[in-house]
Amino acid sequence: MALTPVFSFVGVTIGYLGGVHLVDSSLWVKVAPTLFTIGTLYVGYALLAVIDE
Repeated sequence: MALTPVFSFVGVTIGYLGGVHLVDSSLWVKVAPTLFTIGTLYVGYALLAVIDE
């Protein structure tokens, strides 16, 4: 998929910028970008599937 790097970049960026304000544990500060990246990939692929159909 050509947009995978874009989705990953957006997810990591949201995770690092927003995750700091959402969690207070140092472990979750490291885990939040990963969760946001996975979520962004799923949402992005779903939107591409809807648009492509």
